[in-house]
Amino acid sequence: MSQVHVLNGDALLDQFPEFLPGEKLVMRECLIEGPVNSPSLDAFYKDRIAFLKFEYKATEEKYQTSTIEEFEKLTQLPNDVDINLWFEQDLFCQANLWFICAYLILHKKSNPVYLIMPRSFSSHGFGALDSKELSSLYDDKKPFLHLTEFSALWEFYKLDKNDELWQLTLELADAHPFLKETVQAHLDRIRVKGSLGRPTESLIRIIKDLHTTEFGPVFKEFCSREGVYGYGDSQVKRFFNEIITNRWHE
Repeated sequence: MSQVHVLNGDALLDQFPEFLPGEKLVMRECLIEGPVNSPSLDAFYKDRIAFLKFEYKATEEKYQTSTIEEFEKLTQLPNDVDINLWFEQDLFCQANLWFICAYLILHKKSNPVYLIMPRSFSSHGFGALDSKELSSLYDDKKPFLHLTEFSALWEFYKLDKNDELWQLTLELADAHPFLKETVQAHLDRIRVKGSLGRPTESLIRIIKDLHTTEFGPVFKEFCSREGVYGYGDSQVKRFFNEIITNRWHE
């Protein structure tokens, strides 16, 4: 049986065991920030490009070649190719995974699908595993039975239907217990009256606890305390700069 591995990021690509068979596709997105509720896939791509241009100086050409074309390869797969989804339990990875599930449903793919995850949550994820351990995860893979439900998680997530998102999370908790912590972290980051959202408030506490506004130590501590988010330094720096410049008062 032919294989394709969908990897959540280039870091996993760099460490992926060369001896495992199959084509490797990389999910190069960050769907925990920026616009996601677009009326069509084309509009989604345009909205994402505009956001990434503004925030990270990305280019339309780069997004087309490194992101969209990777997605499109999934639509071209013969139905007898196994799709292995390599994603971690943190919110960064999960939002991307939910999108991929919705993408496969949208394009009516009937391939066998497998979800391959670290056996337990850690802030290091796949990065803490060597080739032998990654290969062991592959050898122990089981059919992913909740593709439709994870697609629905994406729909609720992108539409801010938080009650429905949480209810479905509870229904999936027996099979995927990590989802409760992950989805709760998403709900906690929503800014409401009297709350700046969990990531910002956590950063404020860390800055006070460490008595520093140096980003490096603050980011390291944030990853330790709030690894459930899976934020990279670019995402955390946006919250950090907001705090330092007091822009949350605006």
